Amino acid sequence: MHGRRSPWATLGIFAYLGSLALPALSFHSGAVPGILCLLLGWLDFLPWSANLALLTAIILRSRGKHRWALGTSLLAIALGLTTLRHVACGDVDLGVGFFAWVGSMLALAIASSLSIVEYEPIARAKARDRAENNDL
Repeated sequence: MHGRRSPWATLGIFAYLGSLALPALSFHSGAVPGILCLLLGWLDFLPWSANLALLTAIILRSRGKHRWALGTSLLAIALGLTTLRHVACGDVDLGVGFFAWVGSMLALAIASSLSIVEYEPIARAKARDRAENNDL
């Protein structure tokens, strides 16, 4: 990440950690914290797979693949929002942890977008300079 962390990436980390401690879903029997959703959520694989997409986006971003990180974090948001089908059926209610979880994905998407704007023009200019120097 070129030696410094985006404030959006930091916000995403704290939002994700908060989502683990906060109630994420409420069933008729009570609220479930995010950590339990993470540990057992694979039983409903589609929304849970947002965690895999988020992890992939984090790895891509750490390797400077900001466009891929953006796309993968947007995929994570889409997968996470498939939880809404359970809300529509009346099976669950969403807790604040759910919103922190989706917010962490959104923060990563914003951080990746800003990195694209900040670093890609610089990288293109350096590549252009190298190509021009090689032509000499």
